Amino acid sequence: MLTKMRNVLRMTWRQVYTSTIAGLPRLGAAEQTKSSWAKSIESYAAVPNVYKDFFEPLLADGRVFPYTVLTPAYEGFIHRTTERLICDLGHEIYVLERSGNTFEAQCYPLEGISYVEVRTILLDSRIKITGVTRQGMAASSTLKFNSVTDYLFTPILERIRLATVASKGAAQSVELEKFDPWVRLNYKFMNYAKRSLLGGEKVIHTVLQPEIRASLFTVLGKTYSRTISPTHVSILTDRELIIRV
Repeated sequence: MLTKMRNVLRMTWRQVYTSTIAGLPRLGAAEQTKSSWAKSIESYAAVPNVYKDFFEPLLADGRVFPYTVLTPAYEGFIHRTTERLICDLGHEIYVLERSGNTFEAQCYPLEGISYVEVRTILLDSRIKITGVTRQGMAASSTLKFNSVTDYLFTPILERIRLATVASKGAAQSVELEKFDPWVRLNYKFMNYAKRSLLGGEKVIHTVLQPEIRASLFTVLGKTYSRTISPTHVSILTDRELIIRV
C-alpha cells in the first residue's frame, strides 16, 4: 500500500514539474530578483501597450503624465499574482490589473479610501488599498513587489494619508514627545511611532503591546518558547488610526 502511494506521488510530481517548473525559462539569480521589482513609469512611451488606452484620454488635454508605478506578475506554483499598475491622479488613485491583452480598472477617490495596509516580510512587500470606488462599490486592491523598490510607493501613500491632513510639514515636537516614555520599553517601536505621524496630527491615545510568548519546554536550565503575538503599536490621532506590527 505504501509503495503504491509513493509511486503515485512520484508520478504526480513529475507531471507538475514537466508542465510548470521545467517549462519556465531559466534565469540567473540577478534576473530573477530584478523581475520582482516594481518599476516607475515616467512617460506615455514607457507604458506597456495593454494600458495605453487608459492614458490616451488623460493626456489628450495636455495634462502632465501622472505618477505611475508598475508591479510585476508572480507566476509561482502556489502564489500567483497578476501584473498591476497604480496611478496617482491627484484626487483619485487608479489600480489597473492586467487580464491577458486587456485590463480591469478600479478607481478609488481619496475620500473613499478607508485604510491602507503595508506589509513587509524580508524582500516580500504588499500594499493593500481598501475603500469605496467611484461607482460606490466596496473594493480592495493588492500590489506585490520586491521590498527594495518600496520607496516608489511613498508618494502615493503620502497622497492618500495627506488627503485628510491640512499640513504637510513635520510632526510637532510636542506630539512626538508623547512617545518618549517608550524608550526603555521598546526603542525600535518608539522610533516607528514617531516616524508614523504626519505634520499637523495630534495624538489622542496610544497603546504599546509588547511581544507575547508562551513557554514550550526547559532543557538544561534554558527555556524555549514560541511567539503568540508580535509587538503591536496602535496610535489614534485626530485624523487616523495607525497600527504598526
